[in-house]
Amino acid sequence: MTGVPPGKSVESRFGRLEALREDLRPVENVTLAINGASVSFPVKLQTGWYLEYAGTGNVRVLNENGFEQQIAKPGGTPPIVRKGSNEMRFQCPDCGPVKITVSTHGEPLH
Repeated sequence: MTGVPPGKSVESRFGRLEALREDLRPVENVTLAINGASVSFPVKLQTGWYLEYAGTGNVRVLNENGFEQQIAKPGGTPPIVRKGSNEMRFQCPDCGPVKITVSTHGEPLH
């Protein structure tokens, strides 16, 4: 539950998506969809690397030490988190394990 009142919307941002060390396969060309709106990231993450996306502008790829490796333009529409249940889908052809952090910003969700 997000605590957003009915009929209200909030802006959200994509905080971090990280390729985990449990599997050495890279994570590439991923799509994240929330409530039917999807954004895709045309990047390749090596194990331990992560990407940051603030909901607008470019996506940054950083290595395990936080050094920028790539900047890319995401495709699609930035998703919006609504009050109540939100459907989230992650798509990635032949990916290794990932950890996804989604953050919201704006007025607090009660």
